[in-house]
Amino acid sequence: MADISIADVLRKFINDPDKIEAVTKEGNEYYFKYGKYCFSLLKRHGRQDIEQYGSYSLYLYPHWNGKPSELVGMFEFGNQDEIEMATYNENQFENPADRVNLAKLNQLLSEKYLNLGKIFGDILET
Repeated sequence: MADISIADVLRKFINDPDKIEAVTKEGNEYYFKYGKYCFSLLKRHGRQDIEQYGSYSLYLYPHWNGKPSELVGMFEFGNQDEIEMATYNENQFENPADRVNLAKLNQLLSEKYLNLGKIFGDILET
């Protein structure tokens, strides 16, 4: 198990997106649940931050037991120091395919947040 990396988890998100649930958006960050764990994916827009960290950062909140929407609220009220998290910046991923998977995950979260699967299904059924 020690050889499992965040890149493996990222590929799991892409390959098995039906387990992504409770997608919430706050600004340019999507919060979501996969299984019993909460994550968020931040898309940066500032050039300096992108140069330092990359366009995306994936966060894991390993001990958060609430809903992703409640997690957003914790950050809004300045309680971020109370929340344990692991951060994975795009620039940490050596494999270019893993960097592409961050962009794919962002697109997937956007589609789930907007409920596009249902909308497209409704359109095709009419």
